[in-house]
Amino acid sequence: MLSSIRRFLTARILPESFPTPQVLLHPAHEGDVLNQRYSIKRRLGAGFGTHSTIWLSKDSVTYTLLKTGNDVVLKITGADPMDAGKYSQLEVEFLHKVGQARRSTEQRRVIRMLDNFSLDSPFGAHSCLVLDVLGISLQELTRRTMPNKFPIPMCKRIVKEVLLGLDFFTGNDTKGVPLLGDSESPIDLSHVSLGPSSVVISDLGIASHIEDPFWGVIQPYALRAPEVYLGIPYGPSADIWNLGCLAFELVTYCRLFYPEATDRWLRDDDILGLMVSVNGLTSFPVDVLARRKFSSKYFDDSGNLLKYTVGPYSVEAMLEARFPVQPEDDRQLLADMLSRMLRLRLEDRESANELLSHPWLRDF
Repeated sequence: MLSSIRRFLTARILPESFPTPQVLLHPAHEGDVLNQRYSIKRRLGAGFGTHSTIWLSKDSVTYTLLKTGNDVVLKITGADPMDAGKYSQLEVEFLHKVGQARRSTEQRRVIRMLDNFSLDSPFGAHSCLVLDVLGISLQELTRRTMPNKFPIPMCKRIVKEVLLGLDFFTGNDTKGVPLLGDSESPIDLSHVSLGPSSVVISDLGIASHIEDPFWGVIQPYALRAPEVYLGIPYGPSADIWNLGCLAFELVTYCRLFYPEATDRWLRDDDILGLMVSVNGLTSFPVDVLARRKFSSKYFDDSGNLLKYTVGPYSVEAMLEARFPVQPEDDRQLLADMLSRMLRLRLEDRESANELLSHPWLRDF
């Protein structure tokens, strides 16, 4: 376990390679005109999780009243008949609800859909979403600032505005769970972008209904909530865990968890042990483990990890080593907020609405 604690203190964010596309992407090109209206200017990237392509385009119709100008973003989903179609339909549904919602201030924290239509290709049917043009993603901003860290006020602003977006999305008529990141995203910050005046949740590609708990594998490996590893149905609290990990990264520029495999245990064993440890515990709550059969793969009936003995640690100790900020009470406040986001019991994690009133986010 001592080696795991050392990894807590030394793990930095490392660049990761992009995955091979798993769906059949639409063969769009620069200069193509789609739906007799949208002229493609250039590609912006291979969507989030490579399930779509993103294109900066020119709209021949000017949205004068909406003041969006002629530039728009086209998101063209893949033609995978199993998952891509299902989630693109959900994304359109959620974005329609976002556009109809009345809470205009919070609404700005979720990207706006201007139009949507279907496209055909030799691979099948594709959904095309017409979206607002935003600034760079926080993932790209993070890459450009390496090896420097974000100023703490900027970190607070980012965290608070993402919480505002999550609160809007789960507490409004939308009744959805954004699920900030699929299993192939290099880092969840790719799902959050800079808008003209705020931070925006910019991708709802794997969003799910609150009343229809999600079961699939989501979130990049080191940022994945424990219930995802254990096969427990999850909802809004999975995003809270995810954002807690990201908040730690923004402040320290280090990963909260950096699991490693050895000849005695797998990465899954290690990261679950690290999750227990960072909560100051030596065992996982047995009432949570009882919810899913996958639990017996990693833990015994008392919640002890099967492969090694977990030693307790704390978020505050990790921050003290990686975030020697003054005054000291600011670090303690951050540790307190993160501890409320990283609780092992899903129902014990504070909601986005509750976290918005936390003292660490005061004045932001």
